[in-house]
Amino acid sequence: MASTTALKSSSSVEGFVDLWSSFTKLSPVIYLREQSPSASPSSESPTICLLFWMDAAPRHAAKFISEYIKVLPNARIICMRARTMDVLFGGSNKSRVSPFIAALQASDGPMHFHVFSNGGLYSLYHIATEYRGSTGHPLPVKSLLLDSSPGRTDLAVTAKAFSYALPKFVIFRMVGMCAIWAALLAHWLAYKLRAKPDPFEIAKNDLNDPRFIDIAAERCYMYSKNDEIVHWKHVEEHATQAKASGWHVSMEIFNGPHVGQMKADPERYWKLVWGLISQDNLRSRQDVD
Repeated sequence: MASTTALKSSSSVEGFVDLWSSFTKLSPVIYLREQSPSASPSSESPTICLLFWMDAAPRHAAKFISEYIKVLPNARIICMRARTMDVLFGGSNKSRVSPFIAALQASDGPMHFHVFSNGGLYSLYHIATEYRGSTGHPLPVKSLLLDSSPGRTDLAVTAKAFSYALPKFVIFRMVGMCAIWAALLAHWLAYKLRAKPDPFEIAKNDLNDPRFIDIAAERCYMYSKNDEIVHWKHVEEHATQAKASGWHVSMEIFNGPHVGQMKADPERYWKLVWGLISQDNLRSRQDVD
């Protein structure tokens, strides 16, 4: 029994390593997987953009990536991780997202964005603003899936979200929490003293502005009433605003924890993902006809 468990664990680790070895590292937080050489060439090969939650562990992100590779082996996949240090202490957001935008501009097929939590949403905001700044056009998104996002700014909730990346050892965790709170309070105070609006609130509002995200993009919000980080009412509020601004919007409620919708109901989750991408392709063909 023990040997069987060890064999499964070894196989899992090897699969995890093999998955990431197929990516090219464009920056400390951005990774690109080109179309599989064995896949049939097509100008319509999609580009899947995965913007992960704050400090997402590679092994957790891999669960989503592997499903995309299995179903869409001919897709280009661009991944971006959100890091606490970049959000709180980051310098130029332009330099941080430039490799992502360069990879986007090399894409010929439709672009589908899968965004996780507020960390992923914040990454999307910087990608969209820099894309508009460099091209003068909104981000040409064909479908946008928002998983467990967006919420509202709350120091206690934000500290809890950041704490998920801390080590389990009690002393290290306590020191880490003190550092998180110190950074959050300094960040909050800096904006208050300069009478500046909260950057995340700006991000949420601008992502409901057609100047930044293509109005033709299909949107789907996946969220849960059991989410301890992002309140379901705040997600529905943003979705309602998006619909009022002209986007085609769907809202899907689950019973999982924060960023846990896929694990809670994988069959339904992926059915919605593939349906969103297929629905966009169907609409595109109808527009051409």
